[in-house]
Amino acid sequence: MKTRRLTFPALGAALAVAVLTAGAPGAPAQQPQAAAEPAPTAAEAANRFGYVLLAELLGRDGGAGTVVISPYSLAAALTMAAQGAEGDTRAAFSEALGLGDLPVGEAAAGQAALAEALARDGEDIVLAIANALWGDAGIDWRAGFLETLRARFGAEVRTVDFADPAAAGAINAWVEEQTRGMIPTLVDSLPPDTAMVLANAVYFRGLWQTPFDPERTEDAPFALGGGGSAEVAMMARTDRFRYRASGGTQAVILPYGEGGMELVLVLPPADAPAPDADTLAGWFAPEGFGMRDGTVRLPRLDLTYESSMIDALGALGLGVAFSGAADFSRMADAPLFIGDVLHKTALTLDEEGTEAAAVTGVTVRVTSLAPEPFTLTLDRPFYLAIRDTATGAVLFAGHVADPGTGQPSTR
Repeated sequence: MKTRRLTFPALGAALAVAVLTAGAPGAPAQQPQAAAEPAPTAAEAANRFGYVLLAELLGRDGGAGTVVISPYSLAAALTMAAQGAEGDTRAAFSEALGLGDLPVGEAAAGQAALAEALARDGEDIVLAIANALWGDAGIDWRAGFLETLRARFGAEVRTVDFADPAAAGAINAWVEEQTRGMIPTLVDSLPPDTAMVLANAVYFRGLWQTPFDPERTEDAPFALGGGGSAEVAMMARTDRFRYRASGGTQAVILPYGEGGMELVLVLPPADAPAPDADTLAGWFAPEGFGMRDGTVRLPRLDLTYESSMIDALGALGLGVAFSGAADFSRMADAPLFIGDVLHKTALTLDEEGTEAAAVTGVTVRVTSLAPEPFTLTLDRPFYLAIRDTATGAVLFAGHVADPGTGQPSTR
């Protein structure tokens, strides 16, 4: 039977590329009262945010669909946007991103340290991270906001004219370059009231520490999450693995290159419900694994995923940032709100290793300030005209001093 490239609608096993395990310093530890929780590191906050968001997305279709996100990319892009927020909007970012008592400004420093810790450029592992900002040339952006994005996030800051269709092309060219062609576009077009686009891109390539033997790859059925099955190319490797089994859920870790980066694969029972954030955190936690002989059978993957995150992020408490009540006064004097949070990922996996990319785009728009509703009560003398709209000819015109009477006829 012919092998089908695996772009199936559901993965039987929850899949995560563990690129967020490196820690990064957050705010200096206060010596608080005994009950106070320590501020999360940037990695801890991004991971938790990612699990909560992933659970929200999975819950929307009962866990039957393929969803592959980059918690790091989403957290980085939203933390950039948060630097321009103030008041309740800034507090909403803090809540949604799981920052706890860590100030949003200090979260930027944590992101900078995390990006530096994650970067790799070796023969077996490459991990590249890039940030950029395109701001409308007609808006006077706060110098402090732009400097924070340059200094903390290493963001390229450019001014553009969003009325020019070429602006979308420039953004897409940057995305394609930063993702090594895995994600060719972020936006098809941009609304005319676009004021800014913030973007984070992540590219990862890792070769297995021990490759799979292509000779052992065979066609095999895969039970699809939405029902039915597909014939896929199933790889196999018999070796000694880091393995964990608990409550019917199996998990295994496959390391890349010289170590430091790894893939965590989790297979829950077939009838398991969509996981919540705590379940996901437990599944992908590094604890509880032990070395054990076994065989891992894993399908080749060729996955793409894209979605607007507005609804899911609104459910996490960030709704104010997407409304006319948003306060982005640290960005500019203009009335701004987030129009969309676009997220795209691509992931391929074969006998040699894994290649993956993600991009998150935050589009900031200018609020259209609607005039206050009016009331016009014609309860005193008024004027009227009846005119032809095509020619402009006024057929009747007059002044009404008394709606029920007129001047007596002079005939």
